[in-house]
Amino acid sequence: MTHIFQDRGRPRLSIHIAIQFLTLCLVLFAARGAWAQANAGVTGTVFDASGAVVPDANVTIVNEGTSVTSKTTTSGAGTYAVTGLTPGQYTVTVEKTGFKKSVQNHVNVEVTVTATRDFTMASGAATETVQVDAQQISLNTTQPQMGTTIEPIVVKSLPTALGGRGRQVDQLQLLAPGTVGGAFSHRISGGVDFSQEILYNGVPAPQPETEGYTTNFNPPFEMVSEFRVERTTFSAQYGLGQGALTYQMASGTNRYHGDLFEINRNSFFDSQGFFNNKYHSATPGVPTDHENNYGFSVGGPLSIPKVYNGRDKTFGHLSMEWYKQNSQDTDVSTVPTALEKTGNFSDFVDGSTGALIPIFDPLTGKQFPGNVIPANRISPTSANLLQYIPNPDRPGSGIGGLDSNKSFTPFINPHIQNVWGFTIDQNLNDRQSLHYSMWRNAYSNYSFDNPPLVIQPNPLNSMKYDPANGSAYILTYNNTISPNLIMTAGFGWIGEINNQFNQTKFAPTQIAGGIVPPYIVWDGQHTLTKWGTQGSWLQSINRKLGIAIVNNYLYTKGRNTFNFGIDIRRSYQDDNEEQTAGGQFNFSQRTT
Repeated sequence: MTHIFQDRGRPRLSIHIAIQFLTLCLVLFAARGAWAQANAGVTGTVFDASGAVVPDANVTIVNEGTSVTSKTTTSGAGTYAVTGLTPGQYTVTVEKTGFKKSVQNHVNVEVTVTATRDFTMASGAATETVQVDAQQISLNTTQPQMGTTIEPIVVKSLPTALGGRGRQVDQLQLLAPGTVGGAFSHRISGGVDFSQEILYNGVPAPQPETEGYTTNFNPPFEMVSEFRVERTTFSAQYGLGQGALTYQMASGTNRYHGDLFEINRNSFFDSQGFFNNKYHSATPGVPTDHENNYGFSVGGPLSIPKVYNGRDKTFGHLSMEWYKQNSQDTDVSTVPTALEKTGNFSDFVDGSTGALIPIFDPLTGKQFPGNVIPANRISPTSANLLQYIPNPDRPGSGIGGLDSNKSFTPFINPHIQNVWGFTIDQNLNDRQSLHYSMWRNAYSNYSFDNPPLVIQPNPLNSMKYDPANGSAYILTYNNTISPNLIMTAGFGWIGEINNQFNQTKFAPTQIAGGIVPPYIVWDGQHTLTKWGTQGSWLQSINRKLGIAIVNNYLYTKGRNTFNFGIDIRRSYQDDNEEQTAGGQFNFSQRTT
């Protein structure tokens, strides 16, 4: 038995709710909040026609999807900066008396990236406007790291393979150059496993183990607007990991929008394939694959009537999806014949020569007469187990008809996943905003440690029930304190439960205190299929929790920008694994 407990424990649900409520109150009522996140934004310098900088110019940045407005003014060095922007398309307007209004449309803002947009203003009346469409690719001249952004059009358009848990948004990170591996274990730019930073809306997701593995608490696929993989020259804010994956949650816009989807896979539509015919497979035919993934997303304004400068003030997005796959383990097994279970091995012959293979008495070293083990030499424990061993139902291909002579026991294994989540964006005024996201991920299935020669309640089965649940609560706050100082804040709570339970809770083997059967293993050629669960464990209770409070300030002085902040994290794990509860017995055919 192994018990791992990090820090002091796992807070109860009531404590979690209290923390969330307290956090929301502090953010709402504190004029200068103290928590923060890494955010997308726009920066640049404003010049006149001669190349001189233009101080005290008014800069207005409008989200083209929501009409949410952010305002600032240029510094004495003609620079401006606005962060805390939701990724999307923006219109940037610069105005000052004595100059024509300068406008850039469709400025593309990506997650975690500060786009650089410089302006050159022409002399003239303020009623005149110089308007241009910005290039779709924004240059980033303020941050050293290199990364790859997977934008909304890519997230929505690329097919994502199903297989056990529906669409998983973390699989798309493998599209980024330098990212290799899979969902559980992956590496960025030659790094090591389990060293990746994960951030949601700029708030990190601390984990006590398997850092970067998010399958158990992934949000709904369509709840993610876009994400970015940071892969080289990491900024100090990513200093606790090698590589970073930042998700931006989807938000509503000025107009209601939504979609329905269903993805269905069925063996009826599949072909047999070359390796599934009678010459290459023990179970020829079309492999069983029944999968169904369906759901919906809807987003839009929640402010009715419009109360924010004539525009919507609150926006929301809701995503829900369901997945089910019915699978079946069709691996075949090897069991003794009905005659051999009585101790009679007179049918144990060499498949090529037909010669009897002798069975020796390990006590005397001599062959049992007639190749038959006397009944008094079979232990009561073995005799008790023999009744649970199924008889062969296939001819087999090895010596004595032992190899692969038992078909699988039919069992439809349902893989079920239900995921839902929502985002609410609250714009307090032109300088402050709140963003809240939460989601739940529930999953369950059965697994087999060995080919299913039997299923529960037969004590020789190797079945385990594997439920998993994940939850996340992310709250962020943005405040443009002054044209020279921008503060962002964030609080995150991410919990994960990943359990496994042995499906046999009794031991018919007369082992003192036993509650599960032992794990029984054979070595050598033409061996029997292993009995029981790997390690013969009873259960694994694995609970994890990560809490993060982060704070960031962006200060501009002339042409210099200073970015500083604090990142406080605490992670918990309660890992109780009841392993080898029934013991393990290894048998060698070399003794007989």
